Amino acid sequence: MDETLSWRMSTWIAASPQQVWDALTDAEATARFWQHHNVSDWQVGSVWEHRRLGDGAVDCHGVVREAVPGERLGFTFEDPAADPAADDAPLVTITLIGGDGVTQVDLVHVGLRSVDERDSIEFGWQAVFANLKTMLETGEPLPVFPWEVHAG
Repeated sequence: MDETLSWRMSTWIAASPQQVWDALTDAEATARFWQHHNVSDWQVGSVWEHRRLGDGAVDCHGVVREAVPGERLGFTFEDPAADPAADDAPLVTITLIGGDGVTQVDLVHVGLRSVDERDSIEFGWQAVFANLKTMLETGEPLPVFPWEVHAG
C-alpha cells in the first residue's frame, strides 16, 4: 500500500461503540453532524449513498464491504460518476474499540488516487469526526460545521 495515497486517523469518543455505530449508520443522525443522509441498510453488498440535505443529490456512494455492528464498518467511497463496486474503488474501514465508557475510533481510507484527494479526505474526515464526537458527547453538533469555518 502506498502510504502517500492512504490516510489514517484515531479519535476517542465518550460513548459506547454501539452509540458510535448507530450515529454512523442512521441517516437522520448523519444529517445532524454531516449535513448529509448516509442511506443504506448497511448489509454487506448493499449500496450506500451520501445524500445532500435539501435537494437529495448524491455527492458520493459506495458498497458496504464489512458490517459488524458496534465493531467494524467497511465501505467503498466513490464520487457519483464512478463505479462503487470497482476493484480499485477507495475503501474506508472504521474500527470501534470500546472500554470504560470511551470508544476508540480508528479510520483507514485506502486507495486514494492523488495527493490532492488525500489532503481533501484528511480535512473532511477530521471535520466529520470532530462534529460526531461533539454531538455524541454533548447532544448537539458543533455550532458551526467545521467545513464552513474552513471555507471562510
